[in-house]
Amino acid sequence: MATTSSTHVPRTLWYAAKTGDLTLLRTLVEVESEHFDAEDAEFKTPFYYGCSCDHPHVLKYLHELYAANGLALSKDQLQWCDVSCLMPDVRAFLQGKTTIDQVIADRDLEVRWAAMSIWDAAAEGHLKKLRELASTDPAIVTSENTSGQSPLQVAVATNQIAAAGYLLPLTKAAMEGDAFDALITRLVAQTSVDMMLQVLAGKATMKDIMMYQRRLAIR
Repeated sequence: MATTSSTHVPRTLWYAAKTGDLTLLRTLVEVESEHFDAEDAEFKTPFYYGCSCDHPHVLKYLHELYAANGLALSKDQLQWCDVSCLMPDVRAFLQGKTTIDQVIADRDLEVRWAAMSIWDAAAEGHLKKLRELASTDPAIVTSENTSGQSPLQVAVATNQIAAAGYLLPLTKAAMEGDAFDALITRLVAQTSVDMMLQVLAGKATMKDIMMYQRRLAIR
């Protein structure tokens, strides 16, 4: 006779915090009225498990609940969290050196940064990412995206002057002279920004570009 087995998933605040199941955690607190700061058999709160299992979104939710209810972790609970925490950014949050929102934002940026293409970097003016990608694969500066645009074309189209200034000499070095000249002619026709035109003409250095952007920033 065939038998089937099923895995029992605990439906508790602590399990939700351990696994990062924010939906379950919210349901238990907001719908079923369970106490978000309740301790389990080991005297650990859901917040503790959010720290020890590294779930910043759980910590954000619980932190907001503590604040909204005028509550705070006990000294012992906070110490347990600090000791059990494996990640320095969460530990910095526990020590009051940063906010949980900043922890989440920094991690999101790190994930996005790792997946960022050279065209994304050109469109957003991320020089550090452009340098990283171009140094790893110099030929990438002449590659085209799905719209048939090179990174330099994207930088000009989005008016990212510093990105264009960085990409211009790399693109020139990677292309035949006639093809490069034709590209520059097309790009010049697509912009009316004086500094971008100076970049495309090879008349603006990166120092000039940085000074130009500083002037814009203080206007």
